[in-house]
Amino acid sequence: MDGCGPSRSERGERTTCSYRGGDGRRHRILQISTYDRSNSQQSILNLLSARQREIFDHARENGYYSWPREATSRGLAKDLDISKTTFLEHLRKAEAKILTQIE
Repeated sequence: MDGCGPSRSERGERTTCSYRGGDGRRHRILQISTYDRSNSQQSILNLLSARQREIFDHARENGYYSWPREATSRGLAKDLDISKTTFLEHLRKAEAKILTQIE
């Protein structure tokens, strides 16, 4: 079917337009997404436990994800008065939850 049509998913609403070329095949020419990234980021972060969120935010705010790293896991753990192992356990669980939400 040629033309435009909306579709919805948990990631938002989008409109795709297509046409049939001279070869008879359908070609998609336009895709507009109304996916609200800020709401999505917030909802993904809401999947984290309070402790995971605290540790993830602390790592982000202190340059753990910068290149080169501006902070070490040992230093960040010390800031929070926990062991490096505990810090990394919480951080990896938070990262896993976040990554499973990204296509």
